[in-house]
Amino acid sequence: MIKKIYKNVPVPPRKRSSIKQLLERMESGDMVLVTKNQAQSMRNIANKNGHKVVTRTASKNEVRVWKVS
Repeated sequence: MIKKIYKNVPVPPRKRSSIKQLLERMESGDMVLVTKNQAQSMRNIANKNGHKVVTRTASKNEVRVWKVS
């Protein structure tokens, strides 16, 4: 089984996380309503990028996330 080798194919740029883009657009005091999974992702991405967020449960499956700095 021979595979074809491709030469000089550029590597496409990485896609930026939509959550990271959202955090960068938010100002201190802004709030978004997201799912629990999205809230955990936002917290992790915020911590990695020096942002601070506060979360509060809104309902069984939704969480409010505030950017505080």
